[in-house]
Amino acid sequence: MEDSIVKKIHKTRAKILKECKYDIRSFTELANTEAEQFKKDQSQNSHKVLMEKLKSNKLAAECLTSAIAENNGQAFLTAVKNILEVRGICQASDLTLAGLAKKLGTAAATLSKLSKNGVKQITIGTLDKIADALDMELIIKLKTRKAA
Repeated sequence: MEDSIVKKIHKTRAKILKECKYDIRSFTELANTEAEQFKKDQSQNSHKVLMEKLKSNKLAAECLTSAIAENNGQAFLTAVKNILEVRGICQASDLTLAGLAKKLGTAAATLSKLSKNGVKQITIGTLDKIADALDMELIIKLKTRKAA
């Protein structure tokens, strides 16, 4: 049953990608591709490829937006660390939660809450501080929900 659902998803994605331009492909799909590749090849090369892609401001923003949409605090913080590393601001692997909080102008407790409870649990002000630290602009967009 699960295989048929996965096949349907892949067929739908393929159809969408044929109808859309590559440059609007979502970060989630790119991240899934990277995740699959990482499983096949556990080398540092996969990390380097992801880091190279995060040099693109557009892809970095899409990565953060995807983590927010999924309310995934850990993915959000990992993306923030990787973006800071790509920009030469710090070494992500050496960065503690307190060190990251200092770079972002927020409290370590806030980042801990974000990691445990998800991105939607923090304030817009905190997201704005993080955006500023990443030299990005926070834009809030409302859209209608998909019909159930």
